Amino acid sequence: MAEITRRRTGQFLQEMFRILMQNGRTLPAKTAISKVEEKFTLTEYEKSEFKSGGRRFDYILRFATVDCVKAGWLMKTKGNWILTDSGEAALMSFPDAENFHREATRLYALWKKSQPGDDSEAVPTSPDDTPTPECKIRPEVATRIRLKPASTLGAWRASRVKDN
Repeated sequence: MAEITRRRTGQFLQEMFRILMQNGRTLPAKTAISKVEEKFTLTEYEKSEFKSGGRRFDYILRFATVDCVKAGWLMKTKGNWILTDSGEAALMSFPDAENFHREATRLYALWKKSQPGDDSEAVPTSPDDTPTPECKIRPEVATRIRLKPASTLGAWRASRVKDN
């Protein structure tokens, strides 16, 4: 039996999105993880450490964010996690934590299937297989994290902006 459910992981992700919204849409990853942890009573399993080191909760949340990144809901750059407009829309569109995580996982699977060399056939489906709209980052957030914005997330470059 799984020690962590899709619903529980979805609750962690939704809370992280809310925290990012309350903090200008961007926080250092360690700060975001810490703030999410403050909102929950962790189970013994979530508090436990891996034999190789590292707390499970941190790994659970960090691993779950991969789906959100590939869904276009979250960006990661220079140690910061940045909520996109599509991420905020997803939070509002999927109030149920399990469905929120399920949609992120579905969008990840669609992304993975679109990658060259991926022969996987198994893609989770739902009645509406349409991905969320392309995500866009607000210019004021791009300026704060020192990125060069383009029209969509796919065109963003996490390149350094030279100081004048």
